[in-house]
Amino acid sequence: MPRASGDAAGRVAEDATGRVLTVATGFVRVRVRRRTVRASYGGALLASIAQDADHAPRVGDRVQVRTWADGRSTVERIVARAVP
Repeated sequence: MPRASGDAAGRVAEDATGRVLTVATGFVRVRVRRRTVRASYGGALLASIAQDADHAPRVGDRVQVRTWADGRSTVERIVARAVP
């Protein structure tokens, strides 16, 4: 079930999980609810990647995707790592 959260301006963001289809510099394509979205990395994920590059999403990973009220999508965290 998606989770909604609000920010200080009252805009609502919605979270869902999806599977990483492709990885490019700074963003990924993720399959979420029968559609493909282009998502950049959220702040917490960027901080984690800065500490250890192995924390970056890989093809096949299940990730939490946040879709913002303005239409942007960000990967917030890896839910399950794909097994090589």
